[in-house]
Amino acid sequence: MPPVLHDPESLLVRPGVELRGPEGWDVVFGRRAPLEVEVGFGRDEGLLRRAAAAPGRDFLGVDLRRDRVRTYLGRAAREGLANLRVVEGRAEVVLGVLLPAGRASTVRIEFPDPWPKDRHAGHRLIRPFFLREVRRVLEPGGLLLIATDDPAYGEEMRAAAAEAGGFEGIDAERNGDDATTIFERRGIAEGRPILRLRYRRLP
Repeated sequence: MPPVLHDPESLLVRPGVELRGPEGWDVVFGRRAPLEVEVGFGRDEGLLRRAAAAPGRDFLGVDLRRDRVRTYLGRAAREGLANLRVVEGRAEVVLGVLLPAGRASTVRIEFPDPWPKDRHAGHRLIRPFFLREVRRVLEPGGLLLIATDDPAYGEEMRAAAAEAGGFEGIDAERNGDDATTIFERRGIAEGRPILRLRYRRLP
């Protein structure tokens, strides 16, 4: 059976319009189901693939760039993904303001911009204050999945998770549903090591 096509705009979540408050996600999705949040989905197909493979779960993609959001909306609509929504905005704001405590089962942040120059380090996303918001929105036992091909940033990520507290590091081996991303393929081709960090939110 071919996928049911959706209006791309119906998959876009706008605060104050489709989403009337942090507790309104059940209305946005039309049900209550486990929610996976992906930060910075970019041009990669991973979020689309995971949503298609798990119709019993809901997926929320967050990206700052309007062109990426619009492109993704079209792709999701063509694939008939009723369990996927997209928010255009900063991850710090979406997690800090638009998601209630304990609502997400998984937060995935793969290959965030490392901002390698020292003067740009303050732009890096994975810092203790942000991971405290991730911990807040995760349900007890929920998963935080991070990946990078920048060794220095990887060490910062580990330190940030330790400083944020409330996380338990677990086996970082790839799950079967984690196909390689565009950035991972590029990193491997260029000989860079790939670091995957997995954390479970403690009760």
